[in-house]
Amino acid sequence: MNFMSIWNKVLVGFIFLGALGFAYQATLVLKINKNWRDKVHDHEVVLAKVRVENLALKEADEDDGEGVRLGIRWNEVRLHKLLANRGRVWRNCRPQPGNPQATGPATTVAIAEPNPHGIAMDAILYAFETPAEDGGRYMGEFVVTSVDDKQVVLTPTTTLSRKEAAYLAKSPGKGPWTLYDTVPLDNHDVFAESGDPEELTVDGKYVRSLRNYDVLFRELKNRCGALADRIAVVTRGNAYLDAALAYARGQIAFRKQEKDKLKAKRDGYGREVAAQTSHQKVLQDKSAAIQKNVLRMIAKNHALAAEIARIQLAARDRIDAKTRRLANTPAPPE
Repeated sequence: MNFMSIWNKVLVGFIFLGALGFAYQATLVLKINKNWRDKVHDHEVVLAKVRVENLALKEADEDDGEGVRLGIRWNEVRLHKLLANRGRVWRNCRPQPGNPQATGPATTVAIAEPNPHGIAMDAILYAFETPAEDGGRYMGEFVVTSVDDKQVVLTPTTTLSRKEAAYLAKSPGKGPWTLYDTVPLDNHDVFAESGDPEELTVDGKYVRSLRNYDVLFRELKNRCGALADRIAVVTRGNAYLDAALAYARGQIAFRKQEKDKLKAKRDGYGREVAAQTSHQKVLQDKSAAIQKNVLRMIAKNHALAAEIARIQLAARDRIDAKTRRLANTPAPPE
């Protein structure tokens, strides 16, 4: 009996210890359960708030004090409208070096995405060199003249100028192309909220006449062609003018040479005339001296002639006198 009583006491002790452990575990479980229920409640509050925000983001179309905040559904509609107006786009297209065709400035363009690219034969595409901020620009309107799985061959629909053809040939060494099957459309959202004048701004949008870039590009192409023709005409005219000016300069130089020659001759003639004048003066002086001598000699000759006449008269008189004497003298006896 005493032995059984001891074991009963031991059993009661174990039961008591087990009850204490169970009570501790139960208390711990209740505490953990409460913590988790509080967290679940907090998450449910956050989840409800997120659901309200998601609904607002999806369906909102009201003014939130900072302008009209359109929901995801409205933005999807607007995005679909933009994509529909924009048409299909192929980005990161790589123009390949070289001319694959013997005729025309055709360009082979590799298209990485999508695969398949979906570009059909004879399709009209508009190419832009990208990125624009690094000097890219509108490359022009092209027609698809060959189609492959990973590439297409594009040929310009208009005749390129020499400058355009040279730029097109250098394009493979620059950035990739972006291809459009529709010319990008202009709209007022493009330059919205860009600090435009208030009188030209309505609802944050710059009110202006929208541009038809297809027409503008074609008009620009035509104007460039007309300007190229005018430049060619002016260039030819300048060439003719330069030739005429060169001829005129040659004539002027020739005339100047002739003038210089004539001037040299005139100077020579002048020197000769001066020499002749000087010689003439010398001759005139000599002639005057000779004339004086001649006059002196004539006067002397006249004096000598008078003297000779006097002497002759005197001689005649002596001869006559002698002759008379001889005639008056009697003849001697025989």
